[in-house]
Amino acid sequence: MTLPDLKGSRVKLDYGAAKLSLVNFWAVWCGPCRQEMPHIANMVKKYSGRGFKAIGIAVQSGEPSDVQEYLERHKDAGINYTILMGTNNTLTEFGDVYSVPTTFLVGPDGTILRRFVGVTPGFSVKLEDEIKKGLAPAKP
Repeated sequence: MTLPDLKGSRVKLDYGAAKLSLVNFWAVWCGPCRQEMPHIANMVKKYSGRGFKAIGIAVQSGEPSDVQEYLERHKDAGINYTILMGTNNTLTEFGDVYSVPTTFLVGPDGTILRRFVGVTPGFSVKLEDEIKKGLAPAKP
C-alpha cells in the first residue's frame, strides 16, 4: 500500500524495514486518538533502536494542511513518527478498520500480530507488552 505524506510525497508501507511496525488509524476529530498518540510516540522513542517503527494514518481528517495544523496545535503529544493520509478506501484495503482509533502491530512479513480497536483500557501497558513480545528474540 502506498499513501501520501503531508507534503504529497508517496510513501510505501514497508514492514520488512522493521522487526515490528505499528500502524495507527486516527482522525483529527477523535478524542481517544489524541490520547493514544503520546503513548505511541513514547514507544517509538523507547524501542526504535530495537527495530520498532510507527506509522499514523489520518483518515476522515480533511486535507493534509488540516492534519498538519492539528499536529502543530498538539505538539505536546510529541509525535515522532510518520503521518500519512488515508481515505475510506484505505480502511477497506487494510481490512478490519471500522472505527478510529484502530492500531495494528505488524510483523516484517506483513502479518498482523495484534489489533487494538477503539478505546482500549490500559492501552499503554498492553501496547508495550505486545511490543516487547514482538521484539523478543525468536525461541529455537
